[in-house]
Amino acid sequence: MRTTKHSVLFIACTHGNETIGVDGMRVITSTGQDRVDWIIGNELAYKAGTRSTDGRTGGDLNRSAPGRLGSLRYEERRAAEILLLARQYKYVVDLHGCPGQCGVFIIISKITRATLQLASLFPITRIVLWPQAKGAHAGATTAFVDCGISVECGDEREDATLRELTQALDGFLHQLHKSKNVLPQALQGREIYQVVGVIPSKESQQYPNLTEFGVVNVDGVEQRSLFVDLYPLTHAILLRPVTADEALALLRKGGRP
Repeated sequence: MRTTKHSVLFIACTHGNETIGVDGMRVITSTGQDRVDWIIGNELAYKAGTRSTDGRTGGDLNRSAPGRLGSLRYEERRAAEILLLARQYKYVVDLHGCPGQCGVFIIISKITRATLQLASLFPITRIVLWPQAKGAHAGATTAFVDCGISVECGDEREDATLRELTQALDGFLHQLHKSKNVLPQALQGREIYQVVGVIPSKESQQYPNLTEFGVVNVDGVEQRSLFVDLYPLTHAILLRPVTADEALALLRKGGRP
């Protein structure tokens, strides 16, 4: 049962070196309006200026939920603490940053009508459907709450990206308590993509000059590339454009191809 004053919890700095979420929330709350709840996800990594805590005791907080209270691993323990708090809210929005030139877009890891509805309240054009791997026992906090999404921001080092994020957050908060958008109409005009695979780093020479959300031809199929050379052993994430109706149809399959 939700006992919080507000309906949304924002999580910033799930990765400690992705500080744009903290900057964005400070801008939003600087007006003095008491309308948001937010926390710093990985407090120790944020203080250290690192993605996560030391590898001997930590891990990736974005891949540690549901976590375990009392764990000796900080990220696993912190994931459980955050989940206890997050489940008191109707909505959870996890704010991330990256150095890639990808702009501000939404990632949905638990694909439901509710999460698509939540995404439609943001004035953000691009939505990426990226479900947790089948059989995975740990993952992002947003995959373990009733209704949660992530907002990815790149290049997070640019002032323009922070402005884009704060405008999106402000637009969402103004839209939140108005009449709900109706699906699939609310998704019309959005660019929706489904994660369908990866290009491994060992094949990078076959796919030179990739760009964020740029077209790439893989085995004769036109797809899009994302997070180019940002992950170890991965040259790019592969995306398939889908329509709003196709996105709703994916609900029956858990968002998987």
